Amino acid sequence: MPSQRAADLLVEVPAETRGIQRFSVCPGESYLSVLDALVDHQDDIEFISARHEGGASHSWPRHMVS
Repeated sequence: MPSQRAADLLVEVPAETRGIQRFSVCPGESYLSVLDALVDHQDDIEFISARHEGGASHSWPRHMVS
């Protein structure tokens, strides 16, 4: 069994238990392992990268109705 990163659980558990299909992120060095996990699971989960928190928050109303 391959070892699993804590970041994999942060991505997989919400996706499986809550049905979350999209994540909105502002990339940063403090959580590169989570970004790696999102890339590893990109077939199952869409992640939207924003340059600023404000841009990420304004993108959600559009995604909520689509």
